[in-house]
Amino acid sequence: FFWPFLRTSSPKTMMSSYPRLILLILVSFLIIDSETFTPNTPIQSLREKKLKSTTNHNPNTSNNERGLQTRLENLYQSSLSIKCPFFRRRTADLLDSTTLTLNFLASRHRSIFPSFLYLTPPGSSLTSSKTPNLPLSTLKTVLLEDWSNNYYITGSLTCGIYNDDTLFTSPDPDMPVSGLRKYISASSNLFLPGSRCELKRLEVVGEVIKAEWRLEGRLKLPWRPKVWSYEGCTTYIFDEEGLVKEHREEWNVGWVEVFLRT
Repeated sequence: FFWPFLRTSSPKTMMSSYPRLILLILVSFLIIDSETFTPNTPIQSLREKKLKSTTNHNPNTSNNERGLQTRLENLYQSSLSIKCPFFRRRTADLLDSTTLTLNFLASRHRSIFPSFLYLTPPGSSLTSSKTPNLPLSTLKTVLLEDWSNNYYITGSLTCGIYNDDTLFTSPDPDMPVSGLRKYISASSNLFLPGSRCELKRLEVVGEVIKAEWRLEGRLKLPWRPKVWSYEGCTTYIFDEEGLVKEHREEWNVGWVEVFLRT
């Protein structure tokens, strides 16, 4: 399985393959010692698999999925102890990518994975109940409550109005973040107490909601760098069920200027 990556004679080619090799090693680590896969399990669509987990489905396959999902979850929980925000995010991204790779291999390469799997990326695996189809006026009230909790700094937001796989984008080069759980972990561990993101205005604009804000504070790094005040705008974009599918952030300054000032 690893031979195409190891037999290359070109150091340049080897280095370009290195990230993929790391990913494949992690995939192998996740499946080692897991229970034996049972062949000839009917393949269902990903959506059917999530909705019909017991229909024509071998119990051993369910155990395999639970075992792999638990191992992914344990690795994700371990990654939260990484002190550096950059490496903590990169580890979470790697685990999510590994999960998607496993799902792809299971659906396309039956010789490797004889039975069908569907695993949830740990960065998106929240168990909170959702409250769909709320009117925009109600969603605005909920968002106002989140802003009163300083959610940009604390990560304390109402998960029920967000998709678990919401895309969070901004000019920050460390963005985007895909997954509500991953975003909460990142935002709640980025700023020191006393940091503040002040809401200036929140309004419904057509089918979206826009928030204008001003942020300043200090980062959770050993030298406690100060983030000088800058302003931005966040657009909340909703899916067909009325849940936030994209959290789009814009700044009034470029990310290079913010970095240099910090």
